[in-house]
Amino acid sequence: MTKVFFQDKAGNAPIVAAFVPFREAKQVMRHAVAELQGKGVAILVNDGQRIVAANGAKYWLG
Repeated sequence: MTKVFFQDKAGNAPIVAAFVPFREAKQVMRHAVAELQGKGVAILVNDGQRIVAANGAKYWLG
């Protein structure tokens, strides 16, 4: 299992947002990007292992 961490803005402690099977982790991240973009959130970084949104939110695999 792989953890997906979420941090809403710098300075706040990250939380574990999900536990996903290792083989599905990158697919989960792609789905998260699609959902965020669908809601109008601009994505600054999307490299398959981490997502950084323009509003400061971060998601990453750990």
